Amino acid sequence: MSRAILTRDADFTRLEKPLMQSVKVIYMHMSGEPSRLADLVLRHIGNCLTLLESQNVVILDEDGCHTA
Repeated sequence: MSRAILTRDADFTRLEKPLMQSVKVIYMHMSGEPSRLADLVLRHIGNCLTLLESQNVVILDEDGCHTA
């Protein structure tokens, strides 16, 4: 995997099947202060990327990164 989309837009979790097969998405299901969000991303990005090796969409929230 060479690229992934990091987004807070839930529409990316509902892409049409042909597009979903060619896109990797980390959906951030959280809000808050930008510095806090950045800290959570940095803390969990490794796990998210590992999950994306076998999934096309993963969810990043307060509990970490997990599959949809």
